[in-house]
Amino acid sequence: MQRISSNLTLAFKIFFPTFWFIFMGLLTLFVLFSDPETTPLFASFEYKLLFGLLYVLFGFLIYFFFVRLMRMEVDSDNFYISNYFKTYRYKFEDVQSIEPSKLMFLNILKIKMKSKTSLGSSFRILYKKLYWEEFLSSNTKLKPLISPE
Repeated sequence: MQRISSNLTLAFKIFFPTFWFIFMGLLTLFVLFSDPETTPLFASFEYKLLFGLLYVLFGFLIYFFFVRLMRMEVDSDNFYISNYFKTYRYKFEDVQSIEPSKLMFLNILKIKMKSKTSLGSSFRILYKKLYWEEFLSSNTKLKPLISPE
């Protein structure tokens, strides 16, 4: 089996959201429930509201961009998608399309399936470009499914 996913997937999917929801959540609770007499910096209602809204907003962004990332490995006929708790095997014939894209310094693959699967109808993979190009050079049956960048 050959890994396609970047090592950053684990950091973006597990470590960064855990840090945000635990540590920033505790900081947000401290700011919201702090006594104005002991901490005058956090006394204004507008500041507390802004801090709470920023926590929720960034929480949604982290969920939709990072928590939904998957890990991908491939062999000659199948690819394996993992959410770090369970791994599922899918055949290349079940893929409808593959869309590579670039978001700043991150390479992302969006894989759409022909039908709904246990993990949904599409997957987002944070991939390492070298691993992906090496796989494509040895496996040409996926090339028609890949849309241009």
